Amino acid sequence: MLAAAALLVTTALHGDGSPPPPFVAFPAMSGDAGARGGYVGEYVLALANATLKHTISGFSSGGGMVANHLVAFSSVVQGAGIVAGNPYGCGSLSTASLSCNYGSPIIDLDALYSYTAARAKAGAIDATAHLRGKPVYVYSGTRDTIVATAVLRKTNAYFGHYCGAANVVFVQDVASQHGYITNNYGECCACMKGSWILNCNYDQPGAIFRHLLGSGIAARATAVPRANMKYVSQRHYAPKGKQWSSCQMQDHAFVYVPSGCAGAKLGTCQVHVNYHGCSGTGINGPRHVGYSAYGESNGIVIVYPQAKPGTGNPTGCWDWTGVTGKDFDTHGGCQVATVVALINDLASALAAGSVATDDDDFAVPPPMTADDVARQDAASAAGGDQVVE
Repeated sequence: MLAAAALLVTTALHGDGSPPPPFVAFPAMSGDAGARGGYVGEYVLALANATLKHTISGFSSGGGMVANHLVAFSSVVQGAGIVAGNPYGCGSLSTASLSCNYGSPIIDLDALYSYTAARAKAGAIDATAHLRGKPVYVYSGTRDTIVATAVLRKTNAYFGHYCGAANVVFVQDVASQHGYITNNYGECCACMKGSWILNCNYDQPGAIFRHLLGSGIAARATAVPRANMKYVSQRHYAPKGKQWSSCQMQDHAFVYVPSGCAGAKLGTCQVHVNYHGCSGTGINGPRHVGYSAYGESNGIVIVYPQAKPGTGNPTGCWDWTGVTGKDFDTHGGCQVATVVALINDLASALAAGSVATDDDDFAVPPPMTADDVARQDAASAAGGDQVVE
């Protein structure tokens, strides 16, 4: 719930100007306010220690980002959905570019457990004991030629190790390519034409929410008011001492605020973060993948952070390899720390934001080259896990 965090934000903004613990303050960055509206007060606020409990989900590199977010902040993440994403620490392997996409060479889980333990011992992530009992949803499409099912088997095993096998559901029986999975919108289920949204007659957002929050989740709303999609600053929440340009994130994120969560009711609602995949920035996903419809009917605010291309990342993936810094998968990682700070100051972020329009969309990064796809298809076929069209 947002109530506690919203109360702290109000105290900080309307007090004497000096944010009380557990906030840290740093000067507002330029270039975000102007015509879009400015933040109240002299400081931009970010939580030094996350307090807001929330759920998360993501697809492809966004699935890898979910692994980072869940493990780093397991004390406050209530559950996670990972679609075509690799396990935590996969990018640390010397064979990451092959193992974490195609599953060959085989991902060494013992190496990942050791990596996780070292991060935890150093205090860079929450204690892994917080993972015990957390619900995790893992998905691999049988026709996915980008991230092999062999990778998702390891993701399933990794989180089964920490969360308990009974708490992890692994769905691997839908004949989908690589993308967001819906039951009412998108390309054909086995297609890969660049939208990354596939109509597979499978309600994946519903399946994720039911696993994370229980069977009492209401059916998705049939009407999702466009005015409920908001456009808010991300860059105001970059960790202190980080260069924003190195974070490889757009300046703004999209946030869907359900009708029942508007204004003073915000504090009564839950929060869910959804991470897009490579080449998946923009408003099309937030409008059509189905999470917002479930948010509308269940009082769940849906936050859609936005990545962008950068050095070593030409297609705007989320960082699962360390291109934004060696601390990328820790409390100090620029991307995950920015998102956690944003959701812990969501009331003021929304107050300074605006209604999202199609004009707020971002330029979509280029898709993978034909050589990239051919190499992935060959590796996938050699692994014997996927159907390559």
